[in-house]
Amino acid sequence: MKTFSYNGSAEQFIEIFDYVEVHREEATITRAEHEPTVVMPLSEYESLRETMYLMSSPANARRLMDSVARLEQHIHKTGAVSLSESISNALG
Repeated sequence: MKTFSYNGSAEQFIEIFDYVEVHREEATITRAEHEPTVVMPLSEYESLRETMYLMSSPANARRLMDSVARLEQHIHKTGAVSLSESISNALG
């Protein structure tokens, strides 16, 4: 995650937004005497929120982790080189 020290210019906002969009990662913005702020792509934020929701229930989190473990075993057993290949093989 890259950190930008905000100087108040509109041009710098464009630089920050372009960085976030191109690199698909968060950027921290610092300002004197203010708490740092994080900027991230909306799709990444929505994905993070969905993951937090899915993992908020212990029973659901356990089911998800069990599914991941089964998928990892399948990948290891079949020698699949990608997640999509492994899913395709598992679904027939």
